[in-house]
Parts: sequence; C-alpha cells; structure tokens
Amino acid sequence: MVNGNAANLSIQALTIVILLITCYRPLHPHLGGAAGIAEEAGNALATGRNAGKLSDLFAYSAIVIGKMKNRHLAALCADFSARLQRQGSFELIELKDGDVASEGQRIIEALDKRRGARVYAMAEEGATLSSAALASELQRLQGQPAIFIIGGAYGLSEAVKQRADKVLSLSPMTFTHEIARMLLCEQLYRAVAIQTGSKYHHA
Repeated sequence: MVNGNAANLSIQALTIVILLITCYRPLHPHLGGAAGIAEEAGNALATGRNAGKLSDLFAYSAIVIGKMKNRHLAALCADFSARLQRQGSFELIELKDGDVASEGQRIIEALDKRRGARVYAMAEEGATLSSAALASELQRLQGQPAIFIIGGAYGLSEAVKQRADKVLSLSPMTFTHEIARMLLCEQLYRAVAIQTGSKYHHA
C-alpha cells in the first residue's frame, strides 16, 4: 500500500515536472498534446533528470566562412564551443571561402538544409544588443533552433542579409572575421551563463 503523504508528494513532483516541460521546452517531437508531456515527465522522473536543463532548451549553430588561421583565436573558439556543447546543442559549420557572392550562395544552401531555425546575420550595420538583451532574445525562442552567420573577410552578401530574420552587430567597431567568430562563441556562452545564473557573468 502506498503511503498517502508519499503519494501526494509524487503527484506534486509530477505536476512540477509537467509545468517545467510545458513552460520551458517544446513537446516531444513524435508525440503531441498530453501524450508528449506525459512521456517527457515520466522520463524525467525515471532518470532523475532536471527538466529545466539548458541542454533541453537551446540548439545553436554558427555558419562561418573559412578555417581559422590564428591558433590562439581558434583555441578560444574551441573552448567556448566545447562549453556550449556540454550544456546544450551547438554546431560550428565552416564553409569554403571565396568571393562574397559564392560565399553567400553556400550560406543559403546551408540554411536551406536547416529550415525552422531563426536566422541571425552578423553585420556591422546590424542592431547592437547588450549581453543581457541577447540572453533574453534567445530565451524567448523557447527551444527553437537559432543560426548565427558570420561572413568572410568582405562580409555577407545582401541575399544572406535579406534571408536573415534579424541582422545583429557585435560592435560598432570593425573586427576581423576570426575575432568576430571568437566573440560570437563567447557571447553565446555568456548568454547561457546569464540564463543559468552562472558566476561566469558578473553584471
């Protein structure tokens, strides 16, 4: 026989898990409505997994042009990429460099394979956001994938900018595309740190 207090606690815990799943992540991709919520709640309780874990909440990709030649910047990018991958889904997609038009075509082809994501093009004329504002922007996606695009040495084609849902700028200053790549990876990690209350962000 199940103790009444224990049963009540189990019901309360299940209710909390269902609320977390409903508020902070999309339903199970293969199950709709209550069935999807119920399966996620059951899995969370069975494994002891934290239903609000950031790895269930974000899927970020960065589409970039060319390979990094500066090994120090490359090491920093690799470090922030690894940190992001430990907490969620992060993919760094390197495309072959060329002229602006050919790079733009390759970027659009990569976007065509990743439908459903919100697309951010990084360009100097874009809107500037504080780190906290970027964290809030990404949190509002509620699990929708986000793609960030950094062009090559000569920037992005107009076709890519028009394809983007939003054009952002890392700074009014001009950086090399390698530094911009490192800054983007750091700011994405900082956004996650802000959302989780990590000590990495001191503001």
